[in-house]
Amino acid sequence: MKLTVFSDCHGNLENAIRILTESEADCYLFCGDGIRDAESAADLLDKRLIAVLGNCDRGETGETERLLELDGVRILLTHGHGYSVKSSLLPLRRRALELDVQLVLYGHTHLPALSEEEGVLFCNPGSCMGDRLYAEIELQDGKVADARLCQAEHRITRRMKPTWWKS
Repeated sequence: MKLTVFSDCHGNLENAIRILTESEADCYLFCGDGIRDAESAADLLDKRLIAVLGNCDRGETGETERLLELDGVRILLTHGHGYSVKSSLLPLRRRALELDVQLVLYGHTHLPALSEEEGVLFCNPGSCMGDRLYAEIELQDGKVADARLCQAEHRITRRMKPTWWKS
C-alpha cells in the first residue's frame, strides 16, 4: 500500500492540489494546519484522505490525533503541537510506545524529518507551503517497506528503509 503524507498547507490549496496530482498513492494522510485545503484538494481529485486538525485549524471540527491500522501497520497520525515537537520528539516517542505503533506521522515544525527510534519510524513531511514538501511511504506485509521525503516535481530529498525491514 502506498501512502502520501503532507502537512501545513496554511491556505495554499494550489500546492495541496499539486502534491495530490503528482504523487500516486492508495491513501493520502494530512497532518493538520490547513485542513480545508487538504479536504478541498482531495474532494476535487477524488482521493482518499485521512486527516487530523492542527493548531491553526481553529473552528474546524475533527480529531487532533488518530490511531490507524493500514495494511497491517499501526500508525499514529497527529499534528504534533500537543507533544511540543518543535523542542523534542521525546513526548511523541513515549506516546508511540504507549500505543505500540510502528509509524508516527506528524507536522507542525514545517521541517521535513525521517528518523527511527526504538523500532518506530517518525516522519514529518515538512510543509506543503512554499517548498511543496511531502512524504511517500510504502507498506508491505505489515511493515514499513520504504519511506522518502519528496518535493513536488518528484525530487527525493531523503530516503530511508527502516532497519527492521528485510529485503
